Amino acid sequence: MAVWALIICACQTKPTDATMQQPTNTASNTQTTTAAANTNTEYATTKTGKKIPIAEQGITIMFDDGWKKEDMDFHLDYCKKTMAGVKDKINADVFCPCFLDKIQYYYEPIYFKEAYEDQKKWNEACYQAAMY
Repeated sequence: MAVWALIICACQTKPTDATMQQPTNTASNTQTTTAAANTNTEYATTKTGKKIPIAEQGITIMFDDGWKKEDMDFHLDYCKKTMAGVKDKINADVFCPCFLDKIQYYYEPIYFKEAYEDQKKWNEACYQAAMY
């Protein structure tokens, strides 16, 4: 976890309440399913029919189709480069897509740092999956 603290230091500063767009509640269809890790995970269904995990802290779906491809490509590349210093402990090819694939529906791409801080369960699950 401390390793990731180094990564988020390079991210943008946290926006003020006046500049941060508040998401609207579109995640009304939820269900509990047993995930591969043998834990209960709640899911939401986007307007386009995609089943995604529900975010912590009451954060709701902003992007029914996720980020644009160029935004995802940028953040995958950025995440992998940032994690290069810990490549002997964490597989960035596992952590980065694991985490970004979840947050892309809830956060604007510029709020990657906030997503990391808010979504502790996803962060920990992806971190554990990526450890060597």
